[in-house]
Amino acid sequence: MQSLQQLRDLTPAAMKSARCSKFPDLAMFLAVLAVVSAVIAAYFGPFIDNFFTYDDFGVIEHVLSGPKAVLLGYNYILRIVANGVWVPLHYFSGLDPRGYNLFSITLHLLNALLVYLMVTRLFSDRMLAAVTAAFFAATAVGVDAILWRAANSTPLNLFFYLLTLTVYVEYRRNGNRGYYFAAIALFVFAVLSKEESASLPLVAALFEVLFFGGFSDFKGIVRRLLPFVAIVIANVVANYIIIYQILHVDSELVRHSSFRPLHSLFSGWAVFFLQPDGRLKMNDPRIYATAVILPILLFWVKDRRLMLFGLGWIFLSFLPQSLSSLSQFEPKYIFNSVSRHMYLPSVGAAFCYAVVLKDVWTRWGRLVGTISVAIVFSLFVWHNHGMMMTRGTAWAADGEPVRTFLAALKTKVTQFPPNTWFFAVNGPTGRAYMQQSLRAFYGNPTITWIVDPMKYVQQPGQTAILMDVTWLETDRIDHIDIVPFSLEELMRRAR
Repeated sequence: MQSLQQLRDLTPAAMKSARCSKFPDLAMFLAVLAVVSAVIAAYFGPFIDNFFTYDDFGVIEHVLSGPKAVLLGYNYILRIVANGVWVPLHYFSGLDPRGYNLFSITLHLLNALLVYLMVTRLFSDRMLAAVTAAFFAATAVGVDAILWRAANSTPLNLFFYLLTLTVYVEYRRNGNRGYYFAAIALFVFAVLSKEESASLPLVAALFEVLFFGGFSDFKGIVRRLLPFVAIVIANVVANYIIIYQILHVDSELVRHSSFRPLHSLFSGWAVFFLQPDGRLKMNDPRIYATAVILPILLFWVKDRRLMLFGLGWIFLSFLPQSLSSLSQFEPKYIFNSVSRHMYLPSVGAAFCYAVVLKDVWTRWGRLVGTISVAIVFSLFVWHNHGMMMTRGTAWAADGEPVRTFLAALKTKVTQFPPNTWFFAVNGPTGRAYMQQSLRAFYGNPTITWIVDPMKYVQQPGQTAILMDVTWLETDRIDHIDIVPFSLEELMRRAR
């Protein structure tokens, strides 16, 4: 930054030149903002009204249960920042899904802009940064992180992840310790958003090795990154103590952990071609094409460090997520797709695309480079937009029966008595999600599903009911019968 005396010493012409030099930065930023906004609006606009599904109801139920339940998280996943954002979301949006959807979409837009800023600060190359941001915004591989409201911890984590790295790069560029401490503080927010942020110290080390002197200052690298590693370890220890030693409960995060070495080593590379449904088999030719093309491109580009950075980002950022057994290539349910686990690695894939196109620009000139970017990006958007429409429609189809059911039920029952136990015939979703949806939409935490109707015995103070839903179509209900629960009545209606 220039001192006051230096500014006084500038001639009017020099001052005008200094001001004008900033205009290309602003113009490029506005161009990136316009492109990524248009792409994101085209992708997600048709699904802004997608209804709540699956774990969405459980998280809202936690919000209604009070601050302690929110902080402990759904199924005891202690993501304090990610859990906490649901409180203002529920306050302002209530049971309107559009507010929650808009929050995730806005995060995706902000992340695309942060990708632009991070790459710009790291490489001082606005064109490389712009193309990276555009491809990141346009990829459909990780869209489940945006389409599923319960997965908003993923884009929220990436928001703090990118902020941390951008500020850390600024510290390494100018040596200002204030940026270093700001990066540490931001990383705390990233870790408390989602545990996949544990990969950040590895990505920062990649920065150091490739672009800030290599291993010549190995001790300095260790010293600078040690606080980030300590934060990750402290978070693991704190989670263990709180969940297992104080609360004596089981965390879903641990329950669904799985060490699969081959999955950790190779699955992240599917970010280049995987469809959002996450389905992939070993005989898919795209696997082997990717295994051949990536090494060729690595040796083709002039600055291999750039390509190594993109590939390293993919591998390192996927590592923590690969330990989850919920990342599946043959998902039984829509929410088991590996898609949302590809959201963070997709930044690295977008950077690789940009590096290759940058080399085309460098080798064959600006005209050929510009035409290449325009053609490749247009085809990329066309291909990914189609996948996005299919995936968004699939999520909408899963939520619509629940929306229809709750709307019809609300007209029939304005409120359930405390300690209501119910069983449903032809319900719109699984029993756990039905219970969560009724608790959330009636604000009644005592509504409970009758798990085993054959053994259920109504206790004093309980209201036991049987719901029988008659559907005309997936989004149309003829009527809902609500009668006192009895095994005889259930058997009669189940025939």
